[in-house]
Amino acid sequence: MLEPVVEEVGHTPVRTDRPVSFAAAFEAPVRPENGLAAPSCKEVSRYAERLERLWGTSGVARHGYAPIEDKPLAGLGEVYGSFAELMEAAVAAAHPGSGA
Repeated sequence: MLEPVVEEVGHTPVRTDRPVSFAAAFEAPVRPENGLAAPSCKEVSRYAERLERLWGTSGVARHGYAPIEDKPLAGLGEVYGSFAELMEAAVAAAHPGSGA
C-alpha cells in the first residue's frame, strides 16, 4: 500500500486579474541538496518573486503559504501556521464580503 505524501509547503496566490502558474519554475531540473523538497521550495519562491517583479502587485488580492519547515520563502507571501488557516485566508480574499 502506498503511503500518502506529506506536502512540504502549500501556497495560494489569489489574484483579481489572471490565474498564475509556477510550473515554469521547474523547466530546469532541481538538483538535490539532501533531498528535493528544500531546493524545490526555494526555486518556486524565487520564481514567484520574479513573476511579482514582472507583473507587479496590483492584481494580488492575497498570497501566502503554509510550510512544514520554519524557513522563510519570501516570494510566496505571508506565512500561515496551517493549511486550514491558509485556505481560510485565500477564500476570504477571493470572496470578500461573503462571510467566508
